[in-house]
Amino acid sequence: LRTLEVMRWLARKDSRSASVRKETTRLREQRPDLDPVVALFLFARDQIRYVPDPPNLEKVSDFEHTTASREGDCDDKVVWLATALLTIGVPVRFVVQSYDGGTWDHVYLEYGGWQAWGWTPLDPTADGHTGVIADVGWRQSLPPRGREMTYEV
Repeated sequence: LRTLEVMRWLARKDSRSASVRKETTRLREQRPDLDPVVALFLFARDQIRYVPDPPNLEKVSDFEHTTASREGDCDDKVVWLATALLTIGVPVRFVVQSYDGGTWDHVYLEYGGWQAWGWTPLDPTADGHTGVIADVGWRQSLPPRGREMTYEV
């Protein structure tokens, strides 16, 4: 839960940053043919390379660090996307998954919108490194003992 608290703090803090707003605007302008949510999701999925944290170390990077390094694990990619979406006024929340019902293993994002009348999954970690390239609306299935928890941003 501490990691989720840090993630929320980073996303909220950076969503008010002028440099983040400038970068988000630049990225959206590169894909004027796409819905802004889709354009930012595709950047997070395709342009930020998945790199796991070192063993026994949990680190979370902010928007600017992830933008500069163009790499991160699931929490880094989700913080980047949450920050970008908050910057343009899109409500988001984190969803954390446990594969065995014990430890928390993965996090993705949901965004709220009137178009879908609810929350839509965005998992920028499904970028092909595991063989899955996901689109807007995809979420990883859980095994029978798995569980999920939402965490408000």
